[in-house]
Amino acid sequence: MKRPQTLLALVFICFSSLTALCQDIGFGVLGGPNFYTTRVETLEGDISYDGSSSKTNLQYHFGAFVDFNFSSNLGIVGNVVYQNRGLSLNPDTKLNYLDINPLLKYDVNDSYGQGFYLKGGFRYSFLLSAKTFDGDIDVKDAFKSSNLGLVGGFGADISNFLGIELLVDYSPMNIFEDVDGESITSRLIGGNVRVVFYIEKVLNNR
Repeated sequence: MKRPQTLLALVFICFSSLTALCQDIGFGVLGGPNFYTTRVETLEGDISYDGSSSKTNLQYHFGAFVDFNFSSNLGIVGNVVYQNRGLSLNPDTKLNYLDINPLLKYDVNDSYGQGFYLKGGFRYSFLLSAKTFDGDIDVKDAFKSSNLGLVGGFGADISNFLGIELLVDYSPMNIFEDVDGESITSRLIGGNVRVVFYIEKVLNNR
């Protein structure tokens, strides 16, 4: 079995096991804009650094989540997210990933899902495609098939059915394959502004 399929199966088993321990389970959809930048290095030092071009860097993400509530303050949120990441490289490149993103959620109030909260955890990404903006040339072979990062931030429930979050995403892992024997390394950092819609609360009218 390939590694992505194995990881997906393990995540599914873990989430299924958690349901027996949870006081409450919610689910819904999410989406919004994102911004990513990367520092690219070789053995000779830096060769490129992202600029602030909104054409390539400001992109979008969307997905679904399951919220496992353990107590009035603590829960775990499992996200599956499609991420469109634009990077100002040479040439400018658009990377499409499928992210598996489990996060620990801490609600600062005594009523879970009713106000301000903190989130933190990790992200595992599977590369779906990589193409240049100009010419739409396939450059997927230049990038590694997966990437691991750390995610943290905060959010707030602004109504019974709607929330908004700001999450920072950092990965020290290399996103590039070695080219012609030359070692290329990178550090990826980004941010996600995320609108969260609780389908479960709508269905249950709570």
